[in-house]
Amino acid sequence: MISPEESRREHERLDEACRRFGLPERAGREAATLAGDAGARRYFRASTGSASVLLVLYPEPRSLAQESWTELRRALAATGLRVPALLDDAPDLGVALEEDLGDVDLAREILAAPHEDRPALLEEAESLLLDLRSLPHPAARRNPPFDAAFFSRELDHTRLWALERGGETPLTDERSALWSSLATGLAEAAADPAGGDPVPTHRDYHANNLMRAPDGRLALIDFQDLRLGPPDYDPVSLRFERAGAAVSMPEAAL
Repeated sequence: MISPEESRREHERLDEACRRFGLPERAGREAATLAGDAGARRYFRASTGSASVLLVLYPEPRSLAQESWTELRRALAATGLRVPALLDDAPDLGVALEEDLGDVDLAREILAAPHEDRPALLEEAESLLLDLRSLPHPAARRNPPFDAAFFSRELDHTRLWALERGGETPLTDERSALWSSLATGLAEAAADPAGGDPVPTHRDYHANNLMRAPDGRLALIDFQDLRLGPPDYDPVSLRFERAGAAVSMPEAAL
């Protein structure tokens, strides 16, 4: 939840962005707030009068996340991948105007499809990784590559939220020491180059981050953290995280 003061400031930024982008004066005030990702960005669906667009508010002006999204969007589009169009941009406001891809993501498609049709949907999503991996490595190096320290930070989040309930149930000293030992070994193993040469990696490649665009193609979103990483990372995330896991489950278990 955001405070009334934060909400007021948000709407001031939205109003200024609408003026900057040439949207109807009422567009910002009437914009619908959309559910976002785990990051700090906020999404608003606004009407141009003839179509809908997304206003994306970043937590601060001239953020690295906004710059990375813009540059990586350009690089991904150049590979032939479907990504949201950037219609206008105001980094000094921390606001971007993006194509509205609608509300149908791959997760919704998977869960609505007959069980026997679900593997084909995952295969379609997995096929996009070939184009993703054709991204020039200089573009993928905008963010630091996966390494043992990166995996350690990821595992720290797992400990905090999966085992300690956000800090409500801290591990005992004994279990904490065991976790640290196991997590360190796992992080080092995950970063071992013996797993294959690093490839451009989305980092959050799951069914909720793949949208069925109006033209029928699957579009990638939430790619601002893309970086070089292990070749198995994205495929495993796709097939075992969130809705992707429902594909391999027996139908009786659903």
